[in-house]
Amino acid sequence: MEQTGLIKYDEMCRAIVACQRVDEVKKIRDQAKALEVYARQGQNEEAEDRAREIRLRAQRRAGELLLKIPRDKGGPSKSNSGPRRTQLKQALQENKISEKQGREWQRDAKIPDEEFEEKATAPKKKKKKKKKKEGLAKANGTDGPVDDQATWLSFRIEEMALIDQSAETLWAGMTKSTQKRIRKNIEVTINLLRRLQRISK
Repeated sequence: MEQTGLIKYDEMCRAIVACQRVDEVKKIRDQAKALEVYARQGQNEEAEDRAREIRLRAQRRAGELLLKIPRDKGGPSKSNSGPRRTQLKQALQENKISEKQGREWQRDAKIPDEEFEEKATAPKKKKKKKKKKEGLAKANGTDGPVDDQATWLSFRIEEMALIDQSAETLWAGMTKSTQKRIRKNIEVTINLLRRLQRISK
C-alpha cells in the first residue's frame, strides 16, 4: 500500500479511538462501509480489506460506547406517547443502528484485544470467480460455463439478502443522485426479480 494510504488508515484508526459519542464513530463506520463496497465493486482486494478493518474497529468502538450507556429508563418517544424508551434503545434509534447490530458491536467490545485484532486484520476470505461459476453451474445442473450477467446477478441478490437495515434507513443514507438513479431503475429491477421468482418455483 502507498505511504499516503497508510497515513490515512492510521488517521482513521486514531479518530476511532478518540470518538466519545456514538454518532461520531457511527459516521466513520458508515464511511468505511461505503469504501468497502466501492473497493469490492472495483475488485481492489487490498482496499476492501483495509476498509473492512476500519469498519470493524469503528463498530467495536461504538459497542464500547453503547456499553457505557446506563440501562435505566430514557426519555419518551418523539411523539410523547407510548412506552418510554430505554437510553440504549433511544441511542440505537437516533443513530440508525439496528438492535442486531447493537448486540453484535457490544459483543465485539467485550472480547479480548488479541482476539479482536486477529478478527479485524484477517483478510476476508474470497472465493475465486472460477470456482464460484463452477459451483453455480453445478447448482443449475450444467457442466458448461455460466453467463457472466447471471453470475453477477446471483451474487448481488445474495448481498441484498444480508442487508439488515430498513428501507427507510437505506433511503435516508443515499445521496440525491443515488436516489434519482434508484427511482429510474427500480421498476425494471422489481419486474426482473418477480419474473425470476416465478421461474424459480
